[in-house]
Amino acid sequence: MNEGDQRPRNGHNNLLGVFVLVLGTILAVSGLLYLKQRTRLARANWANAAGTVEDTRTRLVSQSDSKYGGRMLYQVEVLAAFSVNGSHQERWIPVEQTPKTLTSTQYEQAQWKGSKCVVRWNPSNPREMAVELHQFPEPR
Repeated sequence: MNEGDQRPRNGHNNLLGVFVLVLGTILAVSGLLYLKQRTRLARANWANAAGTVEDTRTRLVSQSDSKYGGRMLYQVEVLAAFSVNGSHQERWIPVEQTPKTLTSTQYEQAQWKGSKCVVRWNPSNPREMAVELHQFPEPR
């Protein structure tokens, strides 16, 4: 076999590799979206109560260091006050969002304090909770 016969085969292998990579990416993204939607639908059936964000705090969730510098990412938690069957409850609940820099989380904390929220919990496991906040709360 001479060199000219090998070029089409190498080009074909490269094209096949790109196709497999693109297909794998599409399947992975589709799978993640499916799981997110499934979780959202399951939580729609959870018990819920209207509440108020009494306080906020940040929690360090990721820290990385390299020769080019470091990065620290935080998660916001809210102290939600709500009533269940006439009983006043207060719980620290993490906000489900991508971890952010301290500056970003501090801005959100200032915006959410005192705002309305919806607290949801799994009736079969009441410790499993989620809080729904408006990205841009109503002005106070």
